[in-house]
Order: sequence, then structure tokens, then C-alpha cells
Amino acid sequence: MTKGSMLKIEEGRGIVLEVKRGMLWLTQEGDARDRYITAGDWLRLDGDGLAIANALQRTIVCIAAAEGSDPRAPVMTRDAAGHNVVTREPLLARLRRLIFEPQGEVA
Repeated sequence: MTKGSMLKIEEGRGIVLEVKRGMLWLTQEGDARDRYITAGDWLRLDGDGLAIANALQRTIVCIAAAEGSDPRAPVMTRDAAGHNVVTREPLLARLRRLIFEPQGEVA
């Protein structure tokens, strides 16, 4: 993420943000606390509302679903304004992937 860029996360409960390089400022809907995540740190989102992360400097962040959380994978897209948005994989897309994409070797 370039300095000043924004990442919107929808339905974020259980999504883990791990900063590899740089620094993020993060705020979650319904939580009065703001968080700062620096290189080497991570944060698991605990709310279902909107979360917004802003890169305070050039930042590399890994986005993953925590074990035991919502089984739909986080997917990054762009909204009409060009902002990065993380949402959960739609149910039909997940079913299509599980049914039609190879899951490994079959003897």
C-alpha cells in the first residue's frame, strides 16, 4: 500500500491483518479505540462492521482468515472510487470453486 492509501474491510470478524513492512492506522465500526499496527505486528478483527485501515507509510500487509473464523475466504476487490475493499468470498463463488476446481490428486 502506498502512503495515504486506504483499505476498507467489510464483514471483517476473524480477518487477520499482519504488517510485514510499514505502519497501518486502523479503526473499526463500533469500537472507540484506534489501533496502530507496525511491521512485525498483527491484529485479528473482532467486529462485523466496517473497518478502515490507512497506510501511514509505504506498507506491505498480509490479509488472511483466522482459523475457526468464517470459512469464506477474504477477497480483495476495488470499489467504484478505486479504493481497495476486502470482503468475504460470496457463497456461490465458494461453492463453484469447491465443486469445479481440482482439490488435489485423485487415485
